[in-house]
Amino acid sequence: AASAASRTRGSMPPLARILILPFKDTFEFNFDHMSQKYILPHVRSPAISDPGTGAGLRVGDEFSAEGGRVRFRVVSCEPAKGGLPNASTVVLCEGDPIERVLLKSVTILPLESSMEQLKGKKPNDLEREYVGPFLEQRSADLVPGEILTIQGARFKVTRTNPDTGGGPCIDTEVCTTGAPVKLCAVEGCEGAIAKQCREKSCKRWVCSSHAVEVKETSCLCPTHAPKKGFMALLR
Repeated sequence: AASAASRTRGSMPPLARILILPFKDTFEFNFDHMSQKYILPHVRSPAISDPGTGAGLRVGDEFSAEGGRVRFRVVSCEPAKGGLPNASTVVLCEGDPIERVLLKSVTILPLESSMEQLKGKKPNDLEREYVGPFLEQRSADLVPGEILTIQGARFKVTRTNPDTGGGPCIDTEVCTTGAPVKLCAVEGCEGAIAKQCREKSCKRWVCSSHAVEVKETSCLCPTHAPKKGFMALLR
């Protein structure tokens, strides 16, 4: 779910109606129980509904309770762009529970570019302080290669089981042990590194899409590639 800081509170209209559904794998007893114990307390909490500091709700927002044991997603809103719930907001919570493929395991590693912020953090610290709390509130699928921003630091999903990805749950085995991930040095590119520029003054690592005149493990990056090669790369 989006944080309060990421939304312009003054522009949020009152929320007239909202539909929030549970995930099927976390369904508990019945809809009335889920509504009274989890959904309504969340919607009415100051973090969500306070006129001055509340984050409001919009389609796609997800939240959990009981340490991620029960999970929910905002499915629709009126107005469609979402808004700030109040005493008049109609909260609906009945419908087909959301189905998903569950992750058996996931490896999430920090990007090398975030290591200054994460200096001194060990794998257990990363899981406890960053990745764990993030996954507790994230129910949507994670896929290999996905870049995540968690508390300002950036991480990459490097491996999932199943290979095609899935949604995290309390039984998902989380690994944060591994070398920090390097991304392509070309600005704006988040591709996995493949080759290193052989220009002595450069030595930057780039992805296969930005590697020119490849020779075994080396290449020329776009900055040092001959004009002809670079223009061909752009085409």
